[in-house]
Amino acid sequence: MNPVERRIFELASFQLGHKKKYIRTVRRKVAVPNRRYSWMMFEHLADTEPVDAVVLDVNLAQALEIDRRLAETFENTLLLGA
Repeated sequence: MNPVERRIFELASFQLGHKKKYIRTVRRKVAVPNRRYSWMMFEHLADTEPVDAVVLDVNLAQALEIDRRLAETFENTLLLGA
């Protein structure tokens, strides 16, 4: 499980009670090309402020692999790449 998946599961945890969040949109953003990427997580498609973000030092191939794994694991989540 990659850090982005782990954080989505943490936000949806029943341990958070009423503060739990359901991530419906994940948007990948390039911070430093082929070196650092961030995944911003939104509760609704129209939201402009992310619920949370995960920043990782990975290359493009690894970022695409994380995107692929997210698409497989969270089929009902909209994934937007940059």
